[in-house]
Amino acid sequence: MNLTMTMTICLISKHSKCWKSTKKCPQRNAKMSGQDYVTFLLQGHPRTVKDILCVDKHTFRALVKELILRGQLDWDHKKLSIEESLAIFLYICGQSGRHRLAADKFQRSTSTISDHFNWMRRAVCRLAPYIIKPPNLEQTPPEILHDERYFPWFTVSSNLSFSVSVSSTFPCMSLVSVMFG
Repeated sequence: MNLTMTMTICLISKHSKCWKSTKKCPQRNAKMSGQDYVTFLLQGHPRTVKDILCVDKHTFRALVKELILRGQLDWDHKKLSIEESLAIFLYICGQSGRHRLAADKFQRSTSTISDHFNWMRRAVCRLAPYIIKPPNLEQTPPEILHDERYFPWFTVSSNLSFSVSVSSTFPCMSLVSVMFG
């Protein structure tokens, strides 16, 4: 064994002993827990909720009510409230945030954040048939009907679907026929 290899091994072993002797400290140690943070948000300024969760207070509370009312949650979720779990979901979606940032913000492990994000994602998706309603297709919407830019092109057909009228002559088609002609 050469001298540099011996010195490297000594340095590594010395460093690992030093590393083991350092005092461990918890990573997520903010004074405010995740539930406290959600309560702080909901009791604070309305603009703060909008900035962080990308929904207003009324919408947040209505969504919580709807999740409870429709029974979309099979709730045995590691002591997290529905509000905190929904706030985690909205924070990650609204801020394009990473799970590690949400873990730090809500003082939870990345595993807990991931689990709750996925549970809430499935619950919100199951709400889609109750929340997303198709438009009334029996008549042309007034925005299209009274705007001369759109109405000649969109009409409602008898089978209750929109049809689009397109002019049969395209200037670019004559160019294509000239080029490949």
